[in-house]
Amino acid sequence: MLFLGGFYQQIILPWAQQFNHLPLVKLMVESLDKTILYCLIYLACRLVYCLVKHRSTSIREELHRFVFVFYVCLLVSLTVLRHIYYPWQLQLYVNRPLSQINLTPFVETLKLRQAPAQLDYWYNLYGNILWFIPFGWLKSGLAKKPHSAFKVICQGALLSLGIESAQFILGTGLADIDDLIFNTIGAIIGVILYQSVNRLKKR
Repeated sequence: MLFLGGFYQQIILPWAQQFNHLPLVKLMVESLDKTILYCLIYLACRLVYCLVKHRSTSIREELHRFVFVFYVCLLVSLTVLRHIYYPWQLQLYVNRPLSQINLTPFVETLKLRQAPAQLDYWYNLYGNILWFIPFGWLKSGLAKKPHSAFKVICQGALLSLGIESAQFILGTGLADIDDLIFNTIGAIIGVILYQSVNRLKKR
């Protein structure tokens, strides 16, 4: 870890060793560390773009855009780049059989529901929904037209599809249609929340 290594070793690790979810805690800290790196690269590229294009912008707009980029980078780091930090660490698993992709809706979710430990079920259902609510909210704020709600929802579904496909190709996760469904529901909720708050502000 480039940025949070010392913080993880001295503070997080001693605390996390007392619990049974050390791998999950480590994954979250590593993902946050990667996100910081990616966002620094984004800020540098964004600055160069604005200078070259002579683009006038506002602090509020750029802050909104940065929060969205930070969210997407963190999401991709947690789901796709779990143990990958640098591009040269990428490995393609193009020979994985397509039978490993779950294309039947809700089969795996129902299996998790019937399992003795319910944590995986709750995360698979509600976690996948909650993770995409910020997408619907933040992307709606960046949309140029107020009637682009359907477009934002489609973009959320495409991002989820991209994540599932990348997990399959890179061997960093399981491709499951349930994740795509729940992620899209989360994006829809985010759009609805954004539009509802906007209506309340106008009143």
